[in-house]
Amino acid sequence: MKNPLSTSLRCRGAGLGLALAAALATGAVQAQTSPQGDAGAFYAEIGYTGLTYKEPDVKTHPADVRLIGGYEVHPNMAVEFVGLVGTKDSKVNLFGESLKFKVDSVWGLFLKPKVAVTPEVELFGRLGYARTKTKISGDIGSVSDSGNSFAYGVGAAYAINKRVSLNLDYMSYYNRDDIRIQGPTLGLGIKF
Repeated sequence: MKNPLSTSLRCRGAGLGLALAAALATGAVQAQTSPQGDAGAFYAEIGYTGLTYKEPDVKTHPADVRLIGGYEVHPNMAVEFVGLVGTKDSKVNLFGESLKFKVDSVWGLFLKPKVAVTPEVELFGRLGYARTKTKISGDIGSVSDSGNSFAYGVGAAYAINKRVSLNLDYMSYYNRDDIRIQGPTLGLGIKF
């Protein structure tokens, strides 16, 4: 069975992401120290991601758990490894058959420009590159597909204390050839 949802995943231009990076970098030069702490700190985040998968004539909503490992190289810049693991299938009806669809995994490396707007609130962006794997299954078997794409997003963090934060962001993990995978994540961060 050929995968009717995504036969190939390909990247689109990065114009919006580059504009976001420039805007955040300009603000970061004038910003105060991050509410998450100084440079040289490792941190981790865990969150729940509600995804939307779209292509012409198909829209479905799987969900993933997202894990992030990061390192603050500067009070206004971090480097992150981001991984999503599929936790909830969604249903689609194609050609009269009910199929299960999920974003099986997303793995990527990101730069995270950030700026503190108050001692507790931080605004940030993410710019990077991700590999996405999807899976569709039905009564006669399953098919997986994968592809790479520029990925980007924006978000905010609220520092509960010096080590723990609540985070909310919206990311585009894949955008290529009329296929989009994007969605919000609500997460909890801890600094080591």
